[in-house]
Amino acid sequence: MSIFTSIWNLLKKNPATDGNEMFNIETMLNDNWDKIDSALGMKGVNADVRAATIANIALSGLQTVDGVALAAGDRVLVKNQGVGSENGIYVVGSAGWGRASDADSAGKLAAGVFVHVKEGSANAGTGWILTTSGPIELGATPLTFAQKTGSGSATDTVIGPRTADPNTSVAYGLSGSVTQLFSWVFKYFKAITGKANPFDAPDMSLASVKAHVDATAPHSGHAVIGRKVNTSSGLQGGGDLSADRTISIAEGGVSDTHVGTRTIDDTVTATAGADTPTRLWSKLGNMIKAITGKSNWYTPPVTTIEALNANKLNASAVSTSDSFNSVAARDGNGYITARGFTSTNATGNAPFTVSSTTIVPNLNADMVDGYHGSDLALSSQWTAIGRCGTWSRILEIMESDITGHSFLLNISGTRSNVVFDTTLMINTSHYFRGNIVQLNNNSYSEFDIRAVINNNGGGYIEIFDVANNDGSSVLMRYSVSVTHLKKGPTITPITSFTDGTNIPSGLQLANQIHTKIGPTMVANGFIATAKQGDSPFAITSTTKVDNLNADMVDGFHADKHVTGDSAAVRLPNGDLNARVFGSTAKEGTAPFVVNSTTMVPKLNVEMVGGRRASDFVLQSIILGEGADLNNETAVGEYFCPANAWASTQSNLPPGVAEAYALKVTKHAGVNQTLTTYFHAQRALRMFTRNFYNGVWGAWIEILTTDNGVKKASVSNLGISSTAETTIASFFPPIDGNYDIKVYLRVSINANVSIKISYNDSNGPQITYLVNNQAMTVGSYSLLPVFLFAQKSSNQPVVISAKSSVANAVSVSASILEV
Repeated sequence: MSIFTSIWNLLKKNPATDGNEMFNIETMLNDNWDKIDSALGMKGVNADVRAATIANIALSGLQTVDGVALAAGDRVLVKNQGVGSENGIYVVGSAGWGRASDADSAGKLAAGVFVHVKEGSANAGTGWILTTSGPIELGATPLTFAQKTGSGSATDTVIGPRTADPNTSVAYGLSGSVTQLFSWVFKYFKAITGKANPFDAPDMSLASVKAHVDATAPHSGHAVIGRKVNTSSGLQGGGDLSADRTISIAEGGVSDTHVGTRTIDDTVTATAGADTPTRLWSKLGNMIKAITGKSNWYTPPVTTIEALNANKLNASAVSTSDSFNSVAARDGNGYITARGFTSTNATGNAPFTVSSTTIVPNLNADMVDGYHGSDLALSSQWTAIGRCGTWSRILEIMESDITGHSFLLNISGTRSNVVFDTTLMINTSHYFRGNIVQLNNNSYSEFDIRAVINNNGGGYIEIFDVANNDGSSVLMRYSVSVTHLKKGPTITPITSFTDGTNIPSGLQLANQIHTKIGPTMVANGFIATAKQGDSPFAITSTTKVDNLNADMVDGFHADKHVTGDSAAVRLPNGDLNARVFGSTAKEGTAPFVVNSTTMVPKLNVEMVGGRRASDFVLQSIILGEGADLNNETAVGEYFCPANAWASTQSNLPPGVAEAYALKVTKHAGVNQTLTTYFHAQRALRMFTRNFYNGVWGAWIEILTTDNGVKKASVSNLGISSTAETTIASFFPPIDGNYDIKVYLRVSINANVSIKISYNDSNGPQITYLVNNQAMTVGSYSLLPVFLFAQKSSNQPVVISAKSSVANAVSVSASILEV
């Protein structure tokens, strides 16, 4: 029998049996050289295994060992079989397992063979050696493997005995040798128990000590006798401790020294009443800070609460009198008493509001442009004048300047026991001619009134009786009441009076109260000064005014025809005549409303975007940058003319970023069909999807003969020269995976190359199925190639072939997208 060396387990002949044994020379040489090579390279002779058993298993089928789901071809160290001779290194198979090729004979196994385990819940990272010594007969000799490395390899046997020193003088530490760590532990046991030997039990266990300390009821028979309790100031106690004793604190016994210094945190807010003294003080500090409004609790406030009461800021101290610096309160009648009221309202806003219309006695209100009544009416008198035919002075003003002053005159006269009466207003330096009208008939008397300013700034008012309309030259008697208005309103020129007589040029009158002939005022015309938006006059009568020609619609006459610059008037049947109707309705608003459904003959209406019906057959809507196809639900045709625009749009089919046409049709929902534009060396693609019940479905590509699963295919193409020949090619429309298969028929022995060229994410690539391979006559189905190719407009996927002999090889090939 052959034997093994003691260190590297090299197989050698046994001199004792030399000449009487047979063994395989090849196995002996190869195995020994493998072991030498492995030892020199510091590698395990039997290499690695994926998993190792932890119990007896069936040596067949795919199963899970030590948490590892095994696959066919995995190597497994079997070391726990009930029959030890079944142990060894195996290769997993779907049926029965077989021993690994490096451990399938006695010559390949000997004591010391090392195996490393890669995976497993218990055995990952461990190393095992074969400990079986002596000759091994595979299948008969039990094989035993022992752990040499990894977790759990340091067994008691490996560690060996140690001697601890419980009296070690080395200072305690957290790291040290195993012996030193045990020595520190035993020394610490002695310190805890107080015994001379770490193995002597203590007089009392820690559990008993804890029960004694934690007990709420007093213990009897204490070991301490005759001891006194030393008390500091404020503590009372004493006596021996053989019986229960109570320690109490005397009244006032806790001094500041006992309590110590505490720090108040005035940010602590109160959420409950009970708390520690420090937190209670902190809560009080927080409340003080809130009351004073200061940034901390110890800064005094601006005023005290008592002072606030004295300052009458509480409801019980306000005053109903007009005391200085006090808050006003209403009395029992709801009145407020004060010396005065100052309004801060800006000009144009009422200083206060009065709801009652009852006159207020003794109210001195300067509300007419800030002037007192004495300023407005400086003098008032009746001047009785007899018959006069010359100018008679009725008022003289000696003020330094009366320019711009006005005068209100009331003139009453009598003639033949007929009373005359009128009221008028004149301005200084103005002349007025008017009439005194009888109250009981239309007779009147004409007179002149003038106001004159002297050189010294003063002035006077005069009246002159001109004539009676009945031929009398003078009035019998009249009287004049004059009120001097220091600041009168603006004088407005009036060009005609009730009698139609013109006033002299330049004469200005203000707020003239005209005389009336009966209830009617007579004038050549009426000019309204009402502002835009205010009615110029009011008419209460509904009686039609004869001969009234009023152009009140922006100055336009009403007309039933189509006359320019006229207001349209409906015909008796309700129609309106006009040449053209112009709508000013804004975009989004219908320009007019049609209730009738009757068709209008000869109506030429172009209202859909300005296009005729014939235009719509040719019109498609352009979709620009950033368009979202989810928004395109209106029936029609759309298009995107630029790849750059398409790359910015959303909800296009996956992988599409190029110009396209889109058609939208209606069914129960909406259907979109998208067709990419045709580009050189690339077939167009079609996609479709539906929008139904508020949800868009996924895009589905419509496969054609050009863009279906088959991308390129060729059958039995002969290679007619020795130059490289293209067999098949196509341009990938999108990035994707492709499967390439090639079949060869060789009719003459030749060297053959089959090459695949394509682009992936790293650029141009070349893959050979065969490269200058010598092939004899026959048929060959080459191994398929799986690759990833990128979309490209200048680099197709190309299958090319080359033969050293012309007309010797025929090729069939296909390229499929997968």
